[in-house]
Amino acid sequence: MRGLLHAFSYALRGLRYLLRTGRNFRLQLCAALYVLWTGWMARLTPAEWALELLCCAAVLSAEGLNTALELLADRVTREKDALIGQAKDCAAGAVLLLSLGAAAVWLVLTLGGGHHRAMLSWFLSAPWRAALFALSVPAALFWALRADTNEKR
Repeated sequence: MRGLLHAFSYALRGLRYLLRTGRNFRLQLCAALYVLWTGWMARLTPAEWALELLCCAAVLSAEGLNTALELLADRVTREKDALIGQAKDCAAGAVLLLSLGAAAVWLVLTLGGGHHRAMLSWFLSAPWRAALFALSVPAALFWALRADTNEKR
């Protein structure tokens, strides 16, 4: 049991590191939160929720793995190395592909099946909701794009 608790503490430490130092992770997290918010507004079905949650978890996990690969590569050498650069680029490309796929799923779910009408009625039923949504975007971007803190391990 003790080993399991240690494993969870290491995982939480990794997530804390990603939140503190990972600008791209924070940006992906903000996107995931907006995806979930719009899913709630759109009144998605349980199956659609499962797909949304799976896409969000996959993108955030891929970003975490990309960060881990970059950290390991930087540990090997900080000098320019073509092969390490290609590995980093491939990992970043994989995150991009997954993000684009998740965005496509979001578009299909929210624009298809009449869900966009539910979202529009959610906003129109109380205009302050639209204002809150609009004001939250710059605040979220400010948090996500702030300078990374170079935390020592």
